[in-house]
Amino acid sequence: FTSYLHEFAVNFLDAKHRGREHLKVWTNTFLNESWQESGERIDAEDMIERCEDYTVDPLPEGVLCITAGADVQSDRIEISVVGWGLNEESWSLEHRVIQGDVNKLEIWQDLDDFLNKKWRHPNGSALRIAATCIDSGFATREVYSFCKPRQARRVFACKGSNRHGAPLVTKRVV
Repeated sequence: FTSYLHEFAVNFLDAKHRGREHLKVWTNTFLNESWQESGERIDAEDMIERCEDYTVDPLPEGVLCITAGADVQSDRIEISVVGWGLNEESWSLEHRVIQGDVNKLEIWQDLDDFLNKKWRHPNGSALRIAATCIDSGFATREVYSFCKPRQARRVFACKGSNRHGAPLVTKRVV
C-alpha cells in the first residue's frame, strides 16, 4: 500500500539527499511553495524610509562616477546607468531600451551614441560613463565586435554567472 504521505516522504528524502538545488525544486513543485533563501531579510518599510527624491538633470550632488551595464536580447539592448558616490552610495540615473535587430549595425550605433551621453553635474562639469559592461551571453560575436574598438573608453564584454560566490574577474579564455 503506497499513500500520498509515502510519496511525500520518499521525494523529500531523495531531494534532501541530492542537495540544496534539488530540495529547492521539490519545495517549489511538490509543495507548491516559494523557496525562501536563508540569510538576512530586507524590511520593505526600512527601504522605503531610505528612499529619496532626486533629479538626474542636474545629477545628484554626490555622484562622482557613472557606470553602465547592458543586456543584449534578440530584439533589443537594455542599458542601465548608475551614478556612484562615496561609500558605494548609488543613484539609478536612466534605463534605456533600444529596440532593433542586434544583427544590424543601426542598433549598435544607437548604443554607441547613448554611451557617449554627458550628464550635467551641479558643480557645472559634465560627467560621462566611466565604464560599461555588456553581457556577451547572447549575440556574443556582435558584442565582442562592438566592445573591442571601444576598450579605450572602458567598454567591456562580460559574462554573467549563476554560481554564488563566482569571482568578479577571471582570466580571459581564448
